Amino acid sequence: VGLALPLLSALIPLTGGTNITVRQAMAAYGVQYTGRRARATNRGLSWIPQTVRLGLRSVFRKPMRASLTLLALMLSAAVFLSVQTTTVSIDTTLNEIEHTYSSDMTVSVSAQSYQPLLALLKRVPNVALIEPRVIQTVQLPDVAQGQLDLVGLLPDTQLYQRHVVAGHWLTENGQNTLVLSDVAAGSLGLHVGDELTFVINQHLHHWRIVGIVHDLNKDIGNTLGVAYTSIQALNALNNAPTDQASNLLVSAHDRLPGAVDRLAKEIY
Repeated sequence: VGLALPLLSALIPLTGGTNITVRQAMAAYGVQYTGRRARATNRGLSWIPQTVRLGLRSVFRKPMRASLTLLALMLSAAVFLSVQTTTVSIDTTLNEIEHTYSSDMTVSVSAQSYQPLLALLKRVPNVALIEPRVIQTVQLPDVAQGQLDLVGLLPDTQLYQRHVVAGHWLTENGQNTLVLSDVAAGSLGLHVGDELTFVINQHLHHWRIVGIVHDLNKDIGNTLGVAYTSIQALNALNNAPTDQASNLLVSAHDRLPGAVDRLAKEIY
C-alpha cells in the first residue's frame, strides 16, 4: 500500500506534464500573478519565499492530488510503524521464552532416577550445573478443553529464571502448592491464595497457588500456560520415586557455541 499509492497519485500530474511542449516547460518560471488583485496579493506576500508560495499554490490548485499524497504518506507511516512494533514485540517475546532457563541444553532420558545420571554427567568436562525436570500435562475440569503444563523442578533451582510478580516461589516444605505463570493466571482468573483444580491419572486434586511468575511459555492452541511445583511433589502424584526425572537441564562453564556443541557430542 505504501509503495503503490504514491505511484498511483503521481500518474495524473505525470500525464498532464507530458501534454506540454519543451518550450512551454522551459518558459514557465515561478508563480505568475495576473490581474490587479493578484498582483496586490503578491506584493503583500513578498516576504514569503517564492518556493514556499509555489508549494502552497500547488496544494490548493490540486486538492485531490494533495489529499492522495498525504493519504499515501500517512498510510506508509502507519504500515511502517505497525511492522516495526510487531517485529519488536515478537523478538521480545521469543527472547523472553528462550531465556526462561539459563541452561545450555536439555538432555531427554527415559523416566528414571536422576541421581546416577547427575553423578555421571558431572564427570564430563565443561559441565557446570545439572538439574532434573519433569513435565506433565494435566486436565482442568473447570475449563472447557483446558490443559496446563505442570513442571516439576528443584525448589532451589538455579537454572530456571524465576520472576515472581506475586506471592513467593516454591519452598522445601510446601505441601500441595504450586506457582502459576501470569499467562495461565490471566486466562483462568486466579490469584495467589486461590485453589487450582486439576486431574492427573484420573484423580482430582486441589492445590493452593502460593505465587505467580512472569512466564510466557505456552503451547499455542494446546495449553493455557505453565505451573511449577517441586519435582518430588509431581513424582508423588504419579506414584513414582521422588528422584525420578525425564529431563536434565545442563549448564556449561564455557558457553561459546563451539564449546557447547562439543559438550553435546560428548554427552550424546
